[in-house]
Order: sequence, then structure tokens, then C-alpha cells
Amino acid sequence: MATEFLDKLLTTLSVRLHAFALCEIEAGYRLGFDPMDAVTVHYVLSGSGILQIGSGASVAFSPHSIMVVPARARQSLGEARPVRGDTPADQHCEMIADGILKFTAGEGSPTTRVVCGMILATYGGMLGLFDNLREPIVQNAGDVEPLRRAFG
Repeated sequence: MATEFLDKLLTTLSVRLHAFALCEIEAGYRLGFDPMDAVTVHYVLSGSGILQIGSGASVAFSPHSIMVVPARARQSLGEARPVRGDTPADQHCEMIADGILKFTAGEGSPTTRVVCGMILATYGGMLGLFDNLREPIVQNAGDVEPLRRAFG
């Protein structure tokens, strides 16, 4: 019974990627994003720090963490401790290849690299799977080899 439900869910689930970016953050900096209309998914390639949601929830991340952030939430990635600089992502952005954006915080070598995408996930063409998400979801996927390869 549960297997049939999961099969049906996966068959009717539609996930669309709206944008894709690489974020590079130097030690001592944070990269901030204004609220976006879509859910954001971050995958940590290297480095560690915190994901701060508005003035509320903050969660730690490390390599291979996947973070799903609710739509319309201000967010920042980077150091947990006081920083030398809070960098607005929209002011430190460039196009690198094939429509991929790169956001940079700091002026030296990045210690944290994160790939990000804005997604729309619907069930049966109508129900937004993450529409009622209020807090970020964070999971370490270090032991999921196909996922690590895909993001790498």
C-alpha cells in the first residue's frame, strides 16, 4: 500500500528549476539574498557555516548538506560568528556559463562553495509541494553517492 502511494506521488510530481547559481564565500563573510518567490535549494560542495533565515531560524551546514528554504524568506549563507562583511548577492553577481550565475562574498579565495537553485515542485499539476514550508529543511546527503555526483 505505501509503495503504491509513493509510486503515484513520484509519477505525478513535477519539479521545475527556475534558476541555477554557484555561491562562493570567503571565510569571514556572509552572502545575503532578498526574499524570492520560489523555494530555494542549496547544496554545499565545500565549507561550513550557517544558513540564517530572516531574523529567526539559523541552521548549521557542512559539506554535502542539502538545504530547502521556504519561498519569500530573506536568507544568508556564511560564517556563524561576527563577520567582516555582509554581502548582498544581487550586487556581487556575474554570469559564468550556460546561464549559470555566480555570487561572490569576499575578495580572496572562497572557503565555502554552494550550488543553488530556485524550484517549483507541484503534485498533480496543482498542489505546491513546498507551499506551506515555514522553516528550512536541512539534511546531510554525504552518503547518497548519486546525489553527490549530480551536484559535483
